[in-house]
Amino acid sequence: MTQTVIIVDDNILSARLYKAILASLDCRVLVASNAAEAARLAGALQSGPMLETIDTALRWEQEDGSEDTDQGRPLFLVAAARELETMQEVARNTGGDAVTLRKPVARDGLETLVRRHFGAGH
Repeated sequence: MTQTVIIVDDNILSARLYKAILASLDCRVLVASNAAEAARLAGALQSGPMLETIDTALRWEQEDGSEDTDQGRPLFLVAAARELETMQEVARNTGGDAVTLRKPVARDGLETLVRRHFGAGH
């Protein structure tokens, strides 16, 4: 199963930095600039493998070419404070979890947060 992290930050540079930090982990990392975009991404995860991010549309496939449709529960990392309440609602509706990121975010702290979350059986 591929675990998914959706970073919600209205600062695209920060969001891309968080995505780069998490690149070494065994998870899919998507970026959304607001709660509405994060909800669309989460909906795409539940309905199939076609996903849209801020930069590009990607089709996720396994190495053998089959589609990866077992998505697990998304983890929303919310750095856009004004989006937190809405993101908690989106998380409830998608079976995911919303966690607030307080800036500045340390590399080790971000990786540890995601590892712990997914290691707890989410």
